[in-house]
Amino acid sequence: MLRKEGDPVALAREARGARIAGPPLAPRVITTGRGVIDYAWVAGQPRPLEDLATGPARALGRMLARVHARRATASGGLPGWPSRARDLRAYARGRMRDALGRTATRAERDLVHHVARRLLMTCPADGAFAFLHGDLVTGNILWPASAPVLVDWEFWRMGDPAEDLAYVVAMNDMSAASAAAVHAGYGATGDLIARARAWEPMVLADAALWLRAHGEPGWARRLLARADAAAA
Repeated sequence: MLRKEGDPVALAREARGARIAGPPLAPRVITTGRGVIDYAWVAGQPRPLEDLATGPARALGRMLARVHARRATASGGLPGWPSRARDLRAYARGRMRDALGRTATRAERDLVHHVARRLLMTCPADGAFAFLHGDLVTGNILWPASAPVLVDWEFWRMGDPAEDLAYVVAMNDMSAASAAAVHAGYGATGDLIARARAWEPMVLADAALWLRAHGEPGWARRLLARADAAAA
């Protein structure tokens, strides 16, 4: 058993997300209390994702497709938004506003507006919202065997599945070959792949600004530089 302790609100949200995903996509939630979650033990470890081999990359894509299929809704968004987004384009605008709210310079605001314009051109005005993990960094993907398991569900939400695909590729600096294998495992084609690629600089910029606000200025600078390069 693994016990996690922390902020009661954040952990209650995390437990709900883990329960929606359920095993084998997430560890089994045994019990919860105020500021506590007890999980069933997962023996796996994270592995580097930059040059993930084709087989595991395809398995990661298949797993994400199963996560996204857990729930579909006609609206979505993040906690704290004043209203629910009613289409995927409105969701992208909401994520742009999240990022803009953490900018500190004109250059940062210009970057966010630039990548958002490119993203919005790929977003349909319809389409179902999917159940997202929302924080697909290396440390949150465990590999007990050939099939990965996702931990730390605090940032789950109903959103654009292309954002999760972009996040796992961009935040882990995946090679083109590894990214293509993830997309293939997921079953992504055409418009979804194009939208995921348009999400990548937005994901990098938003994560960088969030990390800076939470005491990670060095990591934030590196991600902002990558977002700027991806947007060029």
